[in-house]
Amino acid sequence: MGLSADRLRGGDSRKLGGLSGEKGLQILVRRSKLSNPLTYEDIKSKVPVKQGVELGIEGDNYLVGISEEKIYSLSLSAFYVWQLCDGSRNVEELVSHVMQDLKESSQEISESELKEVLTLILGQLHEAELIKFSEE
Repeated sequence: MGLSADRLRGGDSRKLGGLSGEKGLQILVRRSKLSNPLTYEDIKSKVPVKQGVELGIEGDNYLVGISEEKIYSLSLSAFYVWQLCDGSRNVEELVSHVMQDLKESSQEISESELKEVLTLILGQLHEAELIKFSEE
């Protein structure tokens, strides 16, 4: 799935929060700080497990439903992360997996930046009830 570091950086909040790009990420970080966000240290040993089902694609967005009343439109980055939440790896292992995917596609992002972005994506997916965390 053609994930790029640029899309991961800016696309994580595009559909869940209605924001895109660097400014969108800054606003997302500000918003998250107001709503008691998850921290990487809090979740690194937890195992994210996706909830809901993939319903299809609408434009550049992926539709995921929890129920008939709760359908979310995810950006490529959020959908990619949601798909990886299959219960087989904890968040720390998820970071390693995404780093490897990005290296294989010749994309560059620092590990600390990736941890921050993935924590934000996972936090939004969790808040939307699209993932649940279980202990390892």
